[in-house]
Amino acid sequence: MRYHLAVDSGGTKVQAVLYDDAFHPVDQCRVGSMRLSAMSREAAERHAEELLAKLRIPEREMGCICGIVEPVLLEKIQPYLAPGAVVSVTEADMGFGACGVTGDACLTVAGTGATVFVRKGEQLLHAGGYGSAVADEGSGYWIGRMALGAAIHDYEGRGPKTLLTDLLAARMGGNRESFRERVFSYMYGEHSGEALSRVAGCTPLVSSAALQGDVCARNILMEAGMLLAQQACAMIRKCELSPYIPVALSGSVWRSHEILKQTFTRVLRENGALGQVVAPLFEPVMGAVIDHLKRIRGGLSPEDMQEIQKQFKDYLYHTDR
Repeated sequence: MRYHLAVDSGGTKVQAVLYDDAFHPVDQCRVGSMRLSAMSREAAERHAEELLAKLRIPEREMGCICGIVEPVLLEKIQPYLAPGAVVSVTEADMGFGACGVTGDACLTVAGTGATVFVRKGEQLLHAGGYGSAVADEGSGYWIGRMALGAAIHDYEGRGPKTLLTDLLAARMGGNRESFRERVFSYMYGEHSGEALSRVAGCTPLVSSAALQGDVCARNILMEAGMLLAQQACAMIRKCELSPYIPVALSGSVWRSHEILKQTFTRVLRENGALGQVVAPLFEPVMGAVIDHLKRIRGGLSPEDMQEIQKQFKDYLYHTDR
């Protein structure tokens, strides 16, 4: 029995699913990011070694690795793979696959970063995805930075009061009184090479504050939804697509709060995009598993998708994760 590994590598975390030749799930794990633009090589290699150990890769007969795979992980896992066993799956194909969307469509990815993809016939076009140093509007990193900015303004008395100050201070190991010191220690201390993932990791706190009615948090999420929708609408117009094409969603940011998706949908409609907004069916990593099965069988039938849903029910997309 051989084992295969599906991987979704992001700027904050890596999710991996191990499954067998019969496409039955065997194990899974989440580890820190391995993206060298987000952290030091030492940290990335540590996360890669943690993944191999958790899934007992050296002890198994491996088939292929598929998905979005960072070079650091490839270096570590290559000795356990047969030649030609690396199958790269684009972020777009993983997102469309995890949503079950085929044909012409738009995909708005909002994770640590943010990118809008449009599939038109055989073409795949995209907007955004410039990275945190340039522009990643609506992404987890963008939301985290906005949250930190709001908390700083509150702490320094030059902005409205917000729960974000207390929540962020606690996340960084302190309280409101020690907020400034904790920011410097948390962002610029011994883990300074992981600042991108640490900022993006603040997004769940924005969700928590918004659920408690915090105005600053709700405004941040509403603006994120608006910016993401504007990018999607611009791409649909630029590519001269029907306004009724489906708009699929992918990425952890969509779990933040219902107000984000509501704003996104409203702005789509206001700008003439009238197609169905399609929530994810599976976690993005499942897009790699689906792509693998599709390659083997030359396509997917409705029965295949039903079987995948049955076997991988633990990987269905839930808003509370």
